[in-house]
Amino acid sequence: IKRASVDDIKSGNIAEHLSLVQHHVRSKLDEAKQREMSRLRDLVGQKFRNMNDKQRQAFARADPNGRRMQEFLPQHLDHKNWETFGQDDLERLIRHASKDLDELDRKREEEFKQYEIRKEYERRAKLAKLNIDERKRLEQLHRATLEKKKKHRPVNHPGSVDQMEEVWEKVDKLEAYQFK
Repeated sequence: IKRASVDDIKSGNIAEHLSLVQHHVRSKLDEAKQREMSRLRDLVGQKFRNMNDKQRQAFARADPNGRRMQEFLPQHLDHKNWETFGQDDLERLIRHASKDLDELDRKREEEFKQYEIRKEYERRAKLAKLNIDERKRLEQLHRATLEKKKKHRPVNHPGSVDQMEEVWEKVDKLEAYQFK
């Protein structure tokens, strides 16, 4: 498990190693799944109660393959086996969480892009209102700020060896040769 690649984790292939987990951990996973299944049952019941009559009738006439029901149920757990937490559950949970995290990253990147566009638009609108001399001065200041950002020393990733060494020397004020 420790040597698993990111792709193995994201795809859910790591779930194959669930059999190696100790019994008391499996028991806790089984209990957690039963609580989650109960919560999901309540949630689905609440969703159904919140439907209007027309929606309920359409749902009752759902296709015989049960595709409509599959869309209605959360898909992060295996609904066929509600008593024990198995390999399929872990695989689904990992895939679902990975998909959710990827979607959050995509949204965050999109929001940042929109923020940068809005900031640039506001800067240009402000420049358009100024006289030529003031505009040139602010453009020069903006270019200088961008150059300063380019030359800024990159920040070390939190938890990395470089970051810990930096804290060791600068914050804790310990000697570099003592860092192991």
